[in-house]
Amino acid sequence: MKLLTLTLTLTFFATTIFAQTADTLKAKKVEMDTAIIQVKGKKIIIIEEKGSFEDRWKNWDKNNKDGFHKTINIGGCWEKKFDGHYGGVELGINNFLNKDMEMILPEDAGYLELEDSRSIEFSLNLVDVAVPIVKNRLGLVTGLGFTWNNYHLDNKQLLLQNDGDSLYAIEDTVASYSKNKLNAVFVNVPLMLEFQQPIGNKDFWIAVGGYAGVKIGSSTKLKTNDGDKTKTRKDFHMNTLRYGLRAQVGFENFGVYCNYSLQSLFKKNEGPELYPISLGVTLAF
Repeated sequence: MKLLTLTLTLTFFATTIFAQTADTLKAKKVEMDTAIIQVKGKKIIIIEEKGSFEDRWKNWDKNNKDGFHKTINIGGCWEKKFDGHYGGVELGINNFLNKDMEMILPEDAGYLELEDSRSIEFSLNLVDVAVPIVKNRLGLVTGLGFTWNNYHLDNKQLLLQNDGDSLYAIEDTVASYSKNKLNAVFVNVPLMLEFQQPIGNKDFWIAVGGYAGVKIGSSTKLKTNDGDKTKTRKDFHMNTLRYGLRAQVGFENFGVYCNYSLQSLFKKNEGPELYPISLGVTLAF
């Protein structure tokens, strides 16, 4: 009988305490700590305690100003990687500088006077490798590209000859020509230091450095007014290797470039001392 009485007494007190605790929890407002994580403009809401998620979602923006939630910006954990701007296509104009850095041909090189508007350089840069130095702002850029240099001669009747110890030209007084050009194809490898500055969601960039190239083909191409075409594949005393300076500047994927060769186009004592220079536009992949 005493055991039964004790059991009932304990059960009564336990029920009373539980009911009071439940009432207290119902009456008490439970505070929940909510974290908002921003990743590239996206928001992730984390609610640490149980509650009405729908109510919290509706009210989180309204309470933004009174400290209802904390905003954590972790965009730096997913920084934009450093990408170079060498890979792509380029289109430019060719010309020559003499040893005095003037765009004037030596007296013995008058037959190489160019038709500027048609002396086109086209490059297809297939490989682009970027090595970051300072996060996504500064890095080294290299790659691999192919360049086609077309030198349209202004005097189309002067035909380049490759059968002597040095380059020379003869005048054709029989046929009349509408096209007379010297072509060269190079494989190029650049090495540039590129700096990038974000402007909004886009990048302004500058790259300076040098390049080296190997000539893999050269020829002359003639076309008469009657439509007859002649192509002669010879080296025309041009240097096989070349190297020079290169600069690029642009915004996002569009830019301008300049190449200046420190190596004469023709071999020493086998042709005029002329240093190719080109200026054009580039569209990065």
